[in-house]
Order: sequence, then structure tokens, then C-alpha cells
Amino acid sequence: MVELVGNISSVLGVVLQVGKWLAAPIGRRFMYLYNYNTNFDNLREEVNRLKDVKDRVERKVDAVERNMEEIEENVRKWQNNVEKTVVQTEGLIQDKRASLGSGAHEPSSPMFELDSVNKPSSSQVD
Repeated sequence: MVELVGNISSVLGVVLQVGKWLAAPIGRRFMYLYNYNTNFDNLREEVNRLKDVKDRVERKVDAVERNMEEIEENVRKWQNNVEKTVVQTEGLIQDKRASLGSGAHEPSSPMFELDSVNKPSSSQVD
């Protein structure tokens, strides 16, 4: 009987150790999915805030133009950059919705392509 208890405790120790090793990767997967969705929610909120600011700036620019005043070039550049950013971000959000609608479980690839856009390739680094 004592041997049986000893064998069970050693087997249980091994099982617990394997469970510890598996817990971290499984936990990371769940946190990845949680953070992924939270990040997209935050992105959606920030795009809406940016669009609100863009609308306010456009109204001010329209008022300045009606007064026959000149709009500075950096304001025009800002407006163009904001428009591009909003279009790209809304595209990412649409891609995410489409991937979820198709039953995909992985994030859409354009999100990851953004990281590589600004990084030089190895041939550019030389």
C-alpha cells in the first residue's frame, strides 16, 4: 500500500510539472487573443477621435478660406496624412471583420504587414 502511494505521488508530481510547462504557452495564446481584440477596440476608438479632430480642423480651414486667408502647407500635409491614416485603419478594421465573418481564427495579415512597411530590407541596410 505504501508503495502504491509513493508511485501515485511520483506520477502526480510528473503530471503537475508537465501541467506547469503547458500552462504558460496556453496562457500566452489566450492573452494574445484578448490583447488582439482589446487593441482593435482601442484602435477603433482612436480612429473615431482622429476623425472628430479632422472634422474640426476642416471646419476651421473652411472658415479661414472664406476669409480669403492662406492655409499653411503643414496644415494641408496634416490633413492628407490623417486621411491616409483613417483609410488604412478602416481597411484593417474591415479586414478583421471579414476574417471573423469567414470563420478565421487568426488575425488578418495586413496588421502584421504594417510593421514590415517601415523596416528596411536587408538589401537597403547595406
